[in-house]
Amino acid sequence: MRSGFGKRALELRLLRGLSQTDFSKRTSYSLQRISNIEHQRSNISDDVVGTYIRVLNASGQEADALRKLARFSNAERRQEGENRVLHPLQAMMAEFGEKISPKSAAKIQEILEQETGERLATLRFASNQAADKKSKSRKSQRSGWSEITPRNMVDICDLSLEFRRQFVADSKKLDVGHLLEQLSHTNSRFDYQVVETMQAQLNGAFACIKGHVDGHTVVLEAERFGSALRGVTFARHVICHEVAHHRLHAGMLESDQEIYALPQSISRNSARMIGTDEQIRQVVDTVEEAEAELFAAGLLVPWVAHLKGTELRYLADDYGEELGTLKRFNHFLMQDSVLDGLRERLWLRGERQHLIFGFERSGRF
Repeated sequence: MRSGFGKRALELRLLRGLSQTDFSKRTSYSLQRISNIEHQRSNISDDVVGTYIRVLNASGQEADALRKLARFSNAERRQEGENRVLHPLQAMMAEFGEKISPKSAAKIQEILEQETGERLATLRFASNQAADKKSKSRKSQRSGWSEITPRNMVDICDLSLEFRRQFVADSKKLDVGHLLEQLSHTNSRFDYQVVETMQAQLNGAFACIKGHVDGHTVVLEAERFGSALRGVTFARHVICHEVAHHRLHAGMLESDQEIYALPQSISRNSARMIGTDEQIRQVVDTVEEAEAELFAAGLLVPWVAHLKGTELRYLADDYGEELGTLKRFNHFLMQDSVLDGLRERLWLRGERQHLIFGFERSGRF
């Protein structure tokens, strides 16, 4: 999770109204370097602290706090280094682990499990899911969507809108970078990290979420995270999908070690491979993945926006979401049973002037 220095730096950025992109430009530090500094993966030199103080326009008291927290972070890193004795195999994995192929990584894991009798906790969820997928038919792979009930969809609409309103107004486009920073600042059980290269076992995905003893961390590859910040829609959606797992599926990610949720197939693409207006056909084989897909779409485009008669292609452009994903969300939303469930919920809350009470599926009022 984020170090004390990282938490204070994040807090000061938010107080100054600086996005992580703004901060990166003003410091000339890459997003990955900022993440390394704030997650105690690199030493914090006096020059680095001075840059933070200058760019954040820190007061004397704030500057003192940053200096003390930087020294503490550096001391912790040195202590960890002194106490850590690596076996040659551990050293080789630490140095070259990200360069080996998924097939080789799986073979190494298999050997370790056979010789120790232990099942590795790291990537346990992902490896189990990957193995299960091979034995499923094309029809069963899509069963996640068939398990979404009207009540389920009402809950997703309700939760995604409530969650979204913590960060942005209904009429505004969501800034996914701001979402991650605000959520990291306000929720001690959530964090995100930017890395240059993802683990080889994740098969080229650029985003995933892992559970651990301190909560949940979304891990992002620097290059394609930058694409999301520049507005590439599929990248924005993938990040929101991982945030959805944090909000909806905490139990799935509970672990006293590290356990990764299986990354989406879409997260293995690059901005050059997929156009921002191209519909993505996503194979979803569990109800949890289907829920996360729908929650992500509701996080990017609030469900109430679907009631205003705007064509979906324009909604997709205005809010920065994949058109195909938006069509899927709209398909589930526009069921009579879902609309009636939302009406009932809003009526019981006393929101009786809501737009939905005059809405008909034709889009006319």
